[in-house]
Amino acid sequence: MDIRRKGETRLPIFPSGHLQPPSPFHAAMLPEEAAVAAHILGARIAVPMHYGTLNKPPVYVETPRAVERFERRARELGITPLVVPYGEWFEPSVAPVR
Repeated sequence: MDIRRKGETRLPIFPSGHLQPPSPFHAAMLPEEAAVAAHILGARIAVPMHYGTLNKPPVYVETPRAVERFERRARELGITPLVVPYGEWFEPSVAPVR
């Protein structure tokens, strides 16, 4: 199924901050993969999540510089990264859409 057929994706939120131990399932995206997924969906802004909060080896190993990497790749693809600090909220209806 092509999710783009469902309409415009305005604000995707991607798990992009942790690498789990080896698994047959890819449970989270690398920051760059999350930005590319947002691009494929046609998003103008994207929000990373699950970064900087749970570095508990060997259960979870945090991706190095996750936010910086997500922001850089998103901008390269013409997407506005919306990084919300841990514990803070934002209202999607007032997210900065270009």
